[in-house]
Amino acid sequence: MIVLVKRSCVDGVVKAPPSKSVTHRALACSSLADGKSELITPLLCDDTKATLEALKMLGTKFSFKSDKIIVEGGRLKAPEREIYCRSSGTTLRFMTAVCSLVGSECKLTGNSNLMRRPIEPLLAALRQLGVECRLDDMIISVKGKPKGGEVKVYGEISSQFISAILLIAPSCEKRTLIFCEKPSSKPYIWLTLEVQRKFGIKISGENMFEVHPQNYRPTIFKVEGDWSSAANILAAGALCGKAAVEGLNIESVQADKTIVEILKMMNTKVNVGGEKVVVEKSDLEAIEFDVTDCPDLFPLACILAAQAKGASIV
Repeated sequence: MIVLVKRSCVDGVVKAPPSKSVTHRALACSSLADGKSELITPLLCDDTKATLEALKMLGTKFSFKSDKIIVEGGRLKAPEREIYCRSSGTTLRFMTAVCSLVGSECKLTGNSNLMRRPIEPLLAALRQLGVECRLDDMIISVKGKPKGGEVKVYGEISSQFISAILLIAPSCEKRTLIFCEKPSSKPYIWLTLEVQRKFGIKISGENMFEVHPQNYRPTIFKVEGDWSSAANILAAGALCGKAAVEGLNIESVQADKTIVEILKMMNTKVNVGGEKVVVEKSDLEAIEFDVTDCPDLFPLACILAAQAKGASIV
């Protein structure tokens, strides 16, 4: 396939697609809630379909109606075969943790590239909670329910290890204290906590989280717009024209909402109102910015910096 890109200007309005990160978390939480939940405008892509199929194998029932998914959760069972997570790292990490709630042995795998990605920090954390788990010949085996207590989770490689433990902590037998070691991409952890909160879960703490045994509650949950997708469109507006993105939650804890802060720091014309963000072409100024908590914005920040006046440090 050949794609031809010509020098041009942008001018228009688009609606942000639903957030993939939020959809993954909402699917997990609704499956752990005993009863029927409604997920409104979820994103159905290869990665989230992998999570949905995994949860279906674990006993969750799904039905589709217009722009929503009806989820009947709360009754996990052992899958009849290995859970195949395709190429989705989020699916593998979240479902490895969820499988620990089944009690009997579950096995998970994925394509070869996925199974070469780090998973040991999560397995180590699960073992601290009393779960038997191992990675052998590209297959993860999980058996035994998490008891709770103190657990240290190494999060420098990925915050998904911490999010995975947070998702199952309310279902532990006793109070769980989660100590986060070198957590990266913290907004993704806050996102997990925010989705859990909407399903009735209360968790306190910041770098150490205290989670008491409690039940997820079914609810009606609307998946918000995706700031990761919006960031690219907004950056295009700053570079060559005018771009507007609708359907965004301005109060979102999504990491890539930081694009608004970056654009403003670069002296870009940014107008935020309601669920809409408008960006116009501007003479960009150099900045110094740390993207540790929003690593997906690094390439975009570099592109913007390349067009700014002066030397930027990202």
